[in-house]
Amino acid sequence: MRGGATFTTVMNNAAEVLTRAQEAGSVRRDLRPRDLLLLGRGVGVAAEGDDETAERLIAVMLHGLRA
Repeated sequence: MRGGATFTTVMNNAAEVLTRAQEAGSVRRDLRPRDLLLLGRGVGVAAEGDDETAERLIAVMLHGLRA
């Protein structure tokens, strides 16, 4: 559902949050909204419903996103 309204809304929201974080110097300037969505999806798939694994992977991901 790549062109649907829901996808567009999610992408717009991700872009807004990312832009604010980049302007604040909190995250890398080379990130794109789609990167965030793909990383989040990847964590969800890789964790396979295991909360402990998800938390660890999110911590690693967030560390890599910081400026």
